Amino acid sequence: MNFFKALLLLTSLLSFGCSAQEGTSTVTIVTPSINQEATSIWRTINAINFLESQGYRIHLPVHPLMDSLILKSKKGEFGNEDFQLIYALLESEIYQEETYNQAYQKVEVQLGLIHEMLAQINSEKAEWDWPFKLFDSYQVVFTLYGTGGSYDPDEGIITILTN
Repeated sequence: MNFFKALLLLTSLLSFGCSAQEGTSTVTIVTPSINQEATSIWRTINAINFLESQGYRIHLPVHPLMDSLILKSKKGEFGNEDFQLIYALLESEIYQEETYNQAYQKVEVQLGLIHEMLAQINSEKAEWDWPFKLFDSYQVVFTLYGTGGSYDPDEGIITILTN
């Protein structure tokens, strides 16, 4: 299996989420905590100038506090102390765990396909000639905020923006 086919398979697999068949990697969907979402928002606002200059689509809560923090970041005045403001806003007005369940329900219908992909990746990985680290377990975190997603190659955590 060549690098690009393997990457496509893995990317397709990790764009969904479920538990895999025995003997292969598992993928578990994790609802982000308020702290994880606040961290995502803080990082996005902290890097707002770069993200906008690179043409990223940015998804943040619609709220006057967010507007003021974005302006503060653009002026170079945004910092660690602003994390608590974001956290408090999420906790009091915005974060609703049930919102993430809608994304999970859409993924749940793909369980059969995901099991097939995991089994194929597991059976062909010995043929790969590339250093991508495979994990026994991956966590997929659906987020409502940020720029689209990210992957932590040290922990096997995939963050995917969902609406």
